[in-house]
Amino acid sequence: MRADSGFCPHGMIGELEAGGLSYIMTAALRSLVHTLCRHDDAAWTATEVQDLTEEGVRLVVLRQRIAERPLAGGKFFLKVPGYRFQALRTNLPSIVSALEVWRRYNERADIENRIKELGTQFGLNGLCCRSFRATEAACHLAI
Repeated sequence: MRADSGFCPHGMIGELEAGGLSYIMTAALRSLVHTLCRHDDAAWTATEVQDLTEEGVRLVVLRQRIAERPLAGGKFFLKVPGYRFQALRTNLPSIVSALEVWRRYNERADIENRIKELGTQFGLNGLCCRSFRATEAACHLAI
């Protein structure tokens, strides 16, 4: 499962793990990320990724240079000017590299493009059922 942290109600991660499901979701850039993340250049891979684990929680942190990618997504760390950061929380095993975790998460962006296309090109902007699953099912029928 791939999701933004906004789609993760309290307790959802425990339910996913109890069901044996893998997930990748954005993690808030809060104190845990600030504490674990190393900001010196030697701590980053050539692809600007760090793979961090603390108390069984795996975080993949990506940094992007604003000068090279001015439209890059992510948030700012006040202590590290010139970069944007994104953190992903996952339960994928460490044999799945940090870069591969990020690539898998980014496939979610393509799904958002399909949703936009359905709305703008196929007139489904106004299609909204009473529940999320019903709307999702209607959109799948349209594809």
